[in-house]
Amino acid sequence: MSEDLPILLLSGMGADERLFAPQRAEFPNLRVPAWIDPLPGESLRFYAARLARRVDPGRPCLVGGASFGGIVALEMAPHLQARACVLIASVRSPDELPWGWRALRVVTAFSPEHLGIAAGLVARYLAPSLPTETRQRLQRLSRPKAAFVRWASWAVEVNCFLRENLERARNAAWSPAGFR
Repeated sequence: MSEDLPILLLSGMGADERLFAPQRAEFPNLRVPAWIDPLPGESLRFYAARLARRVDPGRPCLVGGASFGGIVALEMAPHLQARACVLIASVRSPDELPWGWRALRVVTAFSPEHLGIAAGLVARYLAPSLPTETRQRLQRLSRPKAAFVRWASWAVEVNCFLRENLERARNAAWSPAGFR
C-alpha cells in the first residue's frame, strides 16, 4: 500500500474532526471531512453519495469512520475508489446495533423534525420515570442545535430498517419457505 494513499475518516454523530487530531498529526494524508447538512428527508444512502462526491480524492483511498461515521463510510465506499473501509466502534449490519438502538425503530415513523418534538415531550412528561442520563439525552435531542443528530438518528434507523426488510424479502424470495 502506498504511503500517500489518501485516508478519509468520518467522526461520530456528535463529534467533529477533533476526534482524529492525534491521528492527523501522524498521518499527513488523513482528511477528516466536516459533516454536510442533510437535505430534507434525505436517506443515509443519498447523503453518503453526496458526501462522497464532495470529498472524493479522485484516486484510490481508504475510507472509514467512528461509530455513525463508520456507517456513513460503508455507504460512501462504493462511490469512491476505496481500497478498504475501516470501522471504528461501528457496525456493518442492523443486527450489530446495540439493543437500545434496535428498540428505537419506532422513530422511523417520525420525520427528523418530529423526532425532536417527540424527544422533548417524552423528556418533559415522563421525566420522573426516566433515568437522569436518558432524560438529559432526550432534552439535548430536542434542542434546535441538534438537527444533525436528529437526522442522523432517524437515518440510521430508517437505513437499518430498510436493509433488514430487504434482506428478509431477499431471503424469503430465494428460500424454499418463500415459495409456499
